[in-house]
Amino acid sequence: MTYNQASLTSMHCINMRKDMDVETEPICSLAAARRAVAAYHDKQTWISLQQNCMGKDLSWGPSARAYHDIYSHLIQAHNKAVR
Repeated sequence: MTYNQASLTSMHCINMRKDMDVETEPICSLAAARRAVAAYHDKQTWISLQQNCMGKDLSWGPSARAYHDIYSHLIQAHNKAVR
């Protein structure tokens, strides 16, 4: 299976994710695994994925800021409501 074939199967799974049930979830998990293996065997795709992932900030900073912003907004809304 080529990377593009695996990608098409995975895209189908992404599109149906909201309706996923016990029967379709293993199929999509297998599709994701096949896509990963196909990407690994396609050297150019694998290097591109590595570089893209290494360029992402996967630390807790962005998530912590997002939670802080949400809770700050909720506190301000609550304070306005109780006045």
